[in-house]
Amino acid sequence: MREKKGLLAGPNILAEGTPITAMGMERTMVYRDELNPVFDRRTACNGVDDCRRAVRHQVKRGADIVVFYNTGSLLAGQPVSQAMTDAEMASIVATAHLLGRKTIADGHHAQGIAAAIRAGVDIVDSAHLYDSTTFG
Repeated sequence: MREKKGLLAGPNILAEGTPITAMGMERTMVYRDELNPVFDRRTACNGVDDCRRAVRHQVKRGADIVVFYNTGSLLAGQPVSQAMTDAEMASIVATAHLLGRKTIADGHHAQGIAAAIRAGVDIVDSAHLYDSTTFG
């Protein structure tokens, strides 16, 4: 985390970086030319070790919070009920926690939400397609 110098009164702002996603489930839209360099294309991962690498990469870039798409980005074209394996999500959460970061699962479908909760995610975002068993 960045050093807090206390020079100005105001809220603490936390950077989340580019969301980590399963390969093929990343956002496909193109942004304005001046914004494209901000969106890191190295956050797609395949497998436990590669997901661990993606977390470390985001922390190196300054992420205070690690975000991942547990059901794929809605802008990926075809989001699925669970985009990452349980083991991949668990490795993201464990690595982020080891590095002192909280995690956010940004997903929509019940199966992916439940998997992120089993993985120990700190916050679930965009959970609008849940079912009666999701938060059991």
